[in-house]
Amino acid sequence: MCLIRFIAFASLMTLIMGIGKLYTAITERELVEMRIEDIKTTFPKSKWIRITGGVLDCLSASSTGIRGFDKPQVFYAPLVPEGFDRSNDKIHVIVLSRDSDLLQLHAEMRKLDQSDADAMKRFFKNNAGKLRAERNVEGIVRYGIDSGGTKEYSLLMKSYPEAAKKVMILEDGEKPSLLGGFAMIGGGIAGLVLCGIFGLMFDKPRPPPIPNSL
Repeated sequence: MCLIRFIAFASLMTLIMGIGKLYTAITERELVEMRIEDIKTTFPKSKWIRITGGVLDCLSASSTGIRGFDKPQVFYAPLVPEGFDRSNDKIHVIVLSRDSDLLQLHAEMRKLDQSDADAMKRFFKNNAGKLRAERNVEGIVRYGIDSGGTKEYSLLMKSYPEAAKKVMILEDGEKPSLLGGFAMIGGGIAGLVLCGIFGLMFDKPRPPPIPNSL
């Protein structure tokens, strides 16, 4: 029964995310372009945006993965203006990416022996252009850091205490998709129906207890 409950919960979450994805695909018909400097004063209402003129700060990256697996699955890094000062400025955009090159770069950084100064110097010299790269990022705004109740919230609050209260999480490369929304909704409904069928099959009535003989 525990497995059925887990599948039901996963199916419900898939259904909810599918509805959100479908809503975004219906309401976001045009890509909005903004410069990174403008995000500070004009927070976009659109969820499908392209931010130009930013620097992806991979030196400050963090990641999440599947428990039991060494390799990170999701990469996070601040997108900041040129000349950003972390001690004084606020982070307004955090990029979420599943790009294999960024994940590989972050995995190599995590494996560095910080006591080996020569290895550290070699790594930073060989990857200088990747660690702070000028990059235009286009994607879907997922949620704000103050949404609460998620593992991402805890991770990002710990990793980026200097993040602005109203910060966006921009999923790199994601686009509005009606097909994707319908697929997730269909998958969620199918999972819930199957859980209901299995629940009825396994939840058979038990015979009444045999009374103790006097």
